[in-house]
Amino acid sequence: MSSVPRFFVSRSLITDGTVLITGTDARHISKVLRLKAGDRITVCDMQRTVYPGVLVRVSPEECEARLSEGMSASSEPPYTVTLYQGIPKGDKLDTVVQKAVELGATEIVPVMCERAVSRPDRASAEKKLIRLRRIAAEAAKQCGRGCVPEVGDIINYSEMLKRLAAADLHFICYEGDGTLPLRSLLTGNPSSVAFYIGPEGGISRGEIDAATAAGIPSAGLGSRILRTETAPLFVLSALSVMLESR
Repeated sequence: MSSVPRFFVSRSLITDGTVLITGTDARHISKVLRLKAGDRITVCDMQRTVYPGVLVRVSPEECEARLSEGMSASSEPPYTVTLYQGIPKGDKLDTVVQKAVELGATEIVPVMCERAVSRPDRASAEKKLIRLRRIAAEAAKQCGRGCVPEVGDIINYSEMLKRLAAADLHFICYEGDGTLPLRSLLTGNPSSVAFYIGPEGGISRGEIDAATAAGIPSAGLGSRILRTETAPLFVLSALSVMLESR
């Protein structure tokens, strides 16, 4: 965890080497962290650029910081990675989002699929997404990300397959027959990666057939059966080891 507080702002708020921080972040700086002029902060412009900064003015309404030259965020992987997650029960998606952000995911998209037990209505879904986006922002600050990963709107399985196939490296994770070892897929230098994890009930035969028809490979995750909230973290860790740490 970084010892210097990190804040995410729109690049448009950075002008002439200074930034104005308002709203809840300003209140957090002044009331919770109790920072003062002269204290250091880190500012990220939501586009993977990081600026070391020094506060010059602090109030609950508005904080101003003087920024040094920006640099590419070293915490970001050299590829974008989208996790498509079959909607799990309870608060498991909270954990998935938090940990996926820590492990380098660029985007997390919930998927309504055949065996999903949780099927929130529109009002419940909107409330859930607001919470998940807040979790993503908090996790990004805590682990020193150079951007706040997106939590997309809920989509259906067919739409997921279309989006999945657009990534340079793409696959679904499946525990049945006909899978390829994950290691065999994690080669080359893809600029974008996307993968799908099913819900507690797994992926149906029809969904597997649809993925196969779309030319999307199925990856096995080893000899042990992983929970739906464990599998995406396994894959993200493998991506980091195989593609990021070269």
